[in-house]
Amino acid sequence: MRQVLLAFVLTLLTVSPLSSQTKNAASWIDVKGYQGSKLRAWVFRPPGPGPFPVVVWLHGADGLIEENMMMSSYLASKGFLTLMGCYFGQTTRPTGAYRCPETPGLDKAFLSKNAAALIEAAQRLPAAAPGKVGLVGRSLGGGLAALIASSGANVQAVVSLSGVYEILLGAYDDSPISLVKSLRGPILIMHGTKDDVVPVSSARKYEMLARQLGKNVQAIYYDGGGHFLPSEPRYVAKVQAQIVEFLRRQLR
Repeated sequence: MRQVLLAFVLTLLTVSPLSSQTKNAASWIDVKGYQGSKLRAWVFRPPGPGPFPVVVWLHGADGLIEENMMMSSYLASKGFLTLMGCYFGQTTRPTGAYRCPETPGLDKAFLSKNAAALIEAAQRLPAAAPGKVGLVGRSLGGGLAALIASSGANVQAVVSLSGVYEILLGAYDDSPISLVKSLRGPILIMHGTKDDVVPVSSARKYEMLARQLGKNVQAIYYDGGGHFLPSEPRYVAKVQAQIVEFLRRQLR
């Protein structure tokens, strides 16, 4: 199972420069992760005094790449205090535009515990509205968002974009589908029908089981869409609008 996950990660690894527009829209903070690791995070703050509902963006195996930065910046422009940080580090090659060298690699990091540290840090940010926390995850991060919402975390909304559901996450975490019976809060599943990295059948299986268990689940499937939906011109505007609408409804 670990070999499956590592192969999945290698499929997704990319390097992308960060645009000056995104860079100027946010600021770095350091977050203390599990067992003393250092998690680097971007904070995107909306205009105005707040308080603002909080969104934690969980990137995929490709790390802190520009696509994730741009989506986080977009959410901030719509009124969400958004934090996106690394929850594992890459030791052999860059995961994206920025690395987290003081964080254990995927095979040694406690992903859900590091993600929980990012959530706690986001809730402590100035102008964060108490009790208004949403998770948005893409790919590996989508599965992690679902897993966290099934592990007792106090989150009010979960969006899983092209999420991973049926494999173990990292070295120390369960698969999201194995804990779906404990899922708390509403979840929005978004998946392309032509995803060649995480088959749409996996998302449908997770959705079906969640519905059978009486969970609050909404699913949107994009006909012909691939794994990188926010990068596909025909879908990006729709994906953004649907995420914002769901978060506003759940975090109002």
